Amino acid sequence: MLCVSSVQFTVRINDDYTEKFHPERGLRQGDPLSPFLYILCAKTLTRQAAKMAITNRLLFPKIAPNGDRVGLLQFANDLHLVLRPNDHTLLSLNQLLSVFEEQAGQRINHTKSQSLFSKNAFSWTIRETKDALRIQREVTSFDYLGTSLDLRCNHMNTWLNTIRGVQNRIAGWRGSTLSPAGRKILIQSVTTAIPIYWLGHHIIPGKVLKQINGMNSNFLWSGTNTSQGLHLIARDKITRPTSEGD
Repeated sequence: MLCVSSVQFTVRINDDYTEKFHPERGLRQGDPLSPFLYILCAKTLTRQAAKMAITNRLLFPKIAPNGDRVGLLQFANDLHLVLRPNDHTLLSLNQLLSVFEEQAGQRINHTKSQSLFSKNAFSWTIRETKDALRIQREVTSFDYLGTSLDLRCNHMNTWLNTIRGVQNRIAGWRGSTLSPAGRKILIQSVTTAIPIYWLGHHIIPGKVLKQINGMNSNFLWSGTNTSQGLHLIARDKITRPTSEGD
């Protein structure tokens, strides 16, 4: 905080300048300098965690046998830590967070913090980890950059938001007033694009894909996502690339 508390300010009032003064309350919320100051503090936390990982004080798992290790994910004021818990690792993590709190002047909200464990984790490991980190809330998934990091990525419930997104889009359109060509454009440009972001992270279950395709087909032929209508052309012909169309 030296870059904030060591400077001096003066205020211009009616063409006259006040005496110089030192700030005592830091930056107010919404100050343009606030995001840059937070990035500087967060960068320190990232570097310290990387140093601990090199010396095996923090054990970050690999995302694949030959892939990179993922241990610390940050976005805005959200922090996600991925590690293999043991007594040594939990002690090092508490030390890292304590030093960060002291240096940055920020505090961890243990009430809002959540923990997620592998399905293969032992019950005593889960209990000791919660007690050591003072985090009692346990979840089966959490969101990061708009996508859900779920241990059950192929479970139907994980894709409910995507299915509802397609349903809500179609329900908000007046398909009965659109021609089949207009409905086709909406399907290609909107509803087909809704699950694309998730498909970059997860493999979509066959049931979910069938349900989304069914809603798109119903909208194309009937104007709604509930009524099937009369499908005049087989689906394998409709879904062919434009270059192969007649």
